[in-house]
Amino acid sequence: MSVLDEPLLPEDEAARELKVKPQTLGAWRFRGQGPVYVKIGKLVFYRPSDIRAYVASRIVRPTDLAAEAEKEHRAVENHFKQAVVHAIKAGEALNEAKNWSSTATGTTGWKRTSSSPPGRQQTTCGWLPYLRKSETAFPI
Repeated sequence: MSVLDEPLLPEDEAARELKVKPQTLGAWRFRGQGPVYVKIGKLVFYRPSDIRAYVASRIVRPTDLAAEAEKEHRAVENHFKQAVVHAIKAGEALNEAKNWSSTATGTTGWKRTSSSPPGRQQTTCGWLPYLRKSETAFPI
């Protein structure tokens, strides 16, 4: 059976068959979706058999919906687990920051000024948190 053995439907008739607007068919073509079409010059046509095949490919069975929902649920669950891990790490970093020394030693050349807010020290390179006492030999 060749392409010419069956009639070609213009875009507006094909849209009517699929119960969509002709603009929707144009958008589907642009995105590489929708039924197979025939293009002659600037004109677009659809074969009835291609429209039937497209509709048949869009049939969704309830088990397909359940599998899709399960897949989406797993994706959301994994995203949530990652968010929890990040929150735990942020909490650990906050606890670590609270344990930092409130005074700096003079071995690194860092200085505390009276205008610095508590828990911070002012340096020539901006505001930086205090170093732990064990990290005062900061390599530059």
